[in-house]
Amino acid sequence: FKMAANNRKILEAAFPPERQQNRWRRSYPQYEVLIDIALWEKRFDEAAQLYQSLRKAAKPTSGEIDRKVAKALAKSHPEQALTIWRGLAEGLIAQVKPAAYAEAGGYLAQMKKVYETQGRLAEWQTLLAELRRSHKAKRRLVEILDGLMAPIRKNVEQ
Repeated sequence: FKMAANNRKILEAAFPPERQQNRWRRSYPQYEVLIDIALWEKRFDEAAQLYQSLRKAAKPTSGEIDRKVAKALAKSHPEQALTIWRGLAEGLIAQVKPAAYAEAGGYLAQMKKVYETQGRLAEWQTLLAELRRSHKAKRRLVEILDGLMAPIRKNVEQ
């Protein structure tokens, strides 16, 4: 009985009585659903705005919404797409697993396409150099970064 009273106190500290009554309100607005609708209706400005609101609200999300938003906003809001992809790639690199490095390489490749279409290859090369420098001990990651850099070197030499 004493343990149950302690648990009640912990619960009240985490969820004050005034918030317990309105617990359902904490899950609204459902940003992920609203973002999906905006993307489906091709309202990219609204989707970008909703995504920013989602990030500010610091609500837990599935990584799927990040991938979906970045891919959809690559043309209309390239900076936001690049920021999302970079965050996803850095999160995967932090896992220190070769499989995660390969997945991060996929996001970096998408970033490369955006940098190329915008004529910002110098920024892309700077990003790769920064990643190589900060993660030089991760051999598998460095191999993936080298693979991403190789086509640029061929284009520069021609």
